[in-house]
Amino acid sequence: MIDNVNSSMDRAKSAGFVFGKNRSVEAETWAGTATAWCLLSESYERPPDGDGPLLRPQFLKMHEYLQSVAPAGSLPGRQHIDPLDFHDVLTFINLVDVERDRGYPRFRFRLVGTTQTIMAKRDICGLYVEDAVLPHFAGRIIGNLNRVVDSASPLYDRFSMPHPNREFIDSERVYFPLAGDGALVDMILILNGYYGVSGLDPFDKKK
Repeated sequence: MIDNVNSSMDRAKSAGFVFGKNRSVEAETWAGTATAWCLLSESYERPPDGDGPLLRPQFLKMHEYLQSVAPAGSLPGRQHIDPLDFHDVLTFINLVDVERDRGYPRFRFRLVGTTQTIMAKRDICGLYVEDAVLPHFAGRIIGNLNRVVDSASPLYDRFSMPHPNREFIDSERVYFPLAGDGALVDMILILNGYYGVSGLDPFDKKK
């Protein structure tokens, strides 16, 4: 277990991610670049020019918030965050537990924002990812979650909503790692956003 903790922190630090207080964050961030605070999903299809996506302000705002509440030199844990601090996007947030009972991570939805449930037209709270989404999305999402666990770093992805009859909805998300002990990722906070859905895109109406 100690080796897992140390290796996660070492990988994150070697990738340029600094935890705790007194960090500086770029005002604009292109996901997946050498200097970005956010990794880019390996499943994300880059445009022909090769540029990663420009992260919208609310993703940066959440990153800065989590950095501000993290103990120096550590990842933030669930115990450090107060939902009232990000009430404007609370309904767009999912919390996923990282379970290791079988010797490898499994991911269960602990909390699902009300907007997420409305958009999915189903309640996935309490379900494992492989049971909560369409089968052809499960590998991509589990791969993203595993990479967040291994790197102890945020990760961006954009793809259709992975629920029956909802794939016409274009959605994006950043997965943020949380660690109760400051190092080993035991929960992942997912902030979601939508394109072209009137009244349901927090990034368009809240700056």
